[in-house]
Amino acid sequence: MGKGVLQVASWMMAGVLLLTGCGGGLESNNKKGEAKKADKVSETTENSTNKTYTSNFKAQGEKADLYNQNLENFQQEFLEYYKGTNELDKVRGYQEPIEVNTINWYTAAVEEAMGNFGKKYGESINENRWTDALKRMYNIDVKYNWQAQDADYTQKLRLDMTSGELPDVFLVREQNDLIQMAEQGLIWDMTDIIDQYASDYDKQVWASDQNGAMTKATHEGNVYGVPSVQSATDAVPYIWIRDDWMQKLNLEYPKTLDELEKVMDAFVSEDPDGNGQDDTWGISMNNNIVESLRGIFAAFGSYPDDWYSKDDKLVNGMVADTTKEALEYIATLYKKKYLNPEFVAQDATKANEAVLNNQVGILFGGHWFGHTAGDLHEINPDAAWKCIKLPSHDGDPVKSILRPVAQGWIVVNKKFSHPEIALKMRTLTTYGLLCKESAWWWYEENISWNISPVRCNVSAFDNLNTYINLQEVFESKDETELKAKAVPYWDNLHGDQAWEWGLMFGPGENTPMAILRQDKDEGNLFWNPYNGVQSKFMQERWSNIMDERMRAYTDIVTGKTSVEEGYRKWLKTYETLGGDQIEKEVNAWYQENKTE
Repeated sequence: MGKGVLQVASWMMAGVLLLTGCGGGLESNNKKGEAKKADKVSETTENSTNKTYTSNFKAQGEKADLYNQNLENFQQEFLEYYKGTNELDKVRGYQEPIEVNTINWYTAAVEEAMGNFGKKYGESINENRWTDALKRMYNIDVKYNWQAQDADYTQKLRLDMTSGELPDVFLVREQNDLIQMAEQGLIWDMTDIIDQYASDYDKQVWASDQNGAMTKATHEGNVYGVPSVQSATDAVPYIWIRDDWMQKLNLEYPKTLDELEKVMDAFVSEDPDGNGQDDTWGISMNNNIVESLRGIFAAFGSYPDDWYSKDDKLVNGMVADTTKEALEYIATLYKKKYLNPEFVAQDATKANEAVLNNQVGILFGGHWFGHTAGDLHEINPDAAWKCIKLPSHDGDPVKSILRPVAQGWIVVNKKFSHPEIALKMRTLTTYGLLCKESAWWWYEENISWNISPVRCNVSAFDNLNTYINLQEVFESKDETELKAKAVPYWDNLHGDQAWEWGLMFGPGENTPMAILRQDKDEGNLFWNPYNGVQSKFMQERWSNIMDERMRAYTDIVTGKTSVEEGYRKWLKTYETLGGDQIEKEVNAWYQENKTE
């Protein structure tokens, strides 16, 4: 096991999640001359007195006073916070200004918000609260080489990779690109630099996903990217049921799949919408069988989109025996006319129309389905939804699989002599989440964190932690206890969208967050153990494998082929397309990188 992986594992095992360290310098596997040069520059330019600096940015607009006050508070409290955590050495500024070239991406929502921020504070996408704070705290001048629309960012970055004109510090969004740059020697090995400069809080965040995002940035045992972690629970499936239909038909909520079938049958045959027509069915479904029925697959212990460990070997869920069982069950539901009869021709958007048209009363979806339920509630105020735990197939609790999620990884151009600046930028942005004005720094219009050059780094259980904070405030009725994202969420829970936000983050046991909390406490969540990069062979074959999987699963569910014959043919197709070779590559990675 490589040095970087060992250090990553140590962050999880240490009581306070501190690294054991590898000495004082910035030397790692870079050429010694380059590492010594960077170390020397840092020694001569880092400010030992931890003073702050003057920024040239001048706030102007409707709320310039608020901007100035928040920046002044930040400037006064930042160093005090890290003094309290004994981490002042990690957040020293520089005696002489240092220019840092970077890049970023934006969405239509960011553009709209920046128009508002411009009116209120005089901010722009290139000069704003984050670039201002980086100047004030570190004497760093952030200069953007370019900013691109969300969909164009990666392609534009790849052009920079080809031309050799990479910025100094920047986010890489695709794991393959990061590993390619590491292989080509274009970026710094950050292993020892993370050890020396990363804040304790950020290390805890990275440990929250079992260091999966960090492992994704590891090449030959060394870490080349600093993760910007996001919540990993958004894909956890829940079952949502029309509560008004349940009450009308005097039905009990199901705890098993057999009981769920009884509810489906009633929704199909007993006219729950009361229009006198035979136009309702049991479960919402679209042509992505795995995605739309993820909860049923999970009930059988099947995870077709993931790898999982069995007998010290990684197994691909798409060819597991449990997946065959799940498909056989789904095929019986289709034969009984409990499923959307037109699912083969419908994507998720089209299938969702049936929800809005009162044609379906059961679906498997994430916590965010509350927003769709809110849309239906506006159309039909009598339409009520309730979220319950996934029904069991065999009496055992249903387990959900989690995958590490990162917005990207901060990397540093090998030509740039201050690799530690990536961690200083990370630490400063993270402090914006911890300070008293965190809602302004991170969540104003739910956008402001997007304009940081290094973006977010939050716990893999960020949504759950926010929910817990909200419940504490519901109990105490003390709104001063609200932290970070809980501030705007609290407003949503008490504003025009209170009904739908209450479905997701409100009090009570029938919310997805309450169920998630229980599942986490009871050990019903586990992590996908494969975090390796796709090999060239995998990249070439994966798209065809996924296409054939959809075809095979669809034929089985619709009865075009029998379960036995269809699954046997699918296993053969998987092998022919290179599935066995991919499994060998994945398991070679696993044996080298697994943690005991």
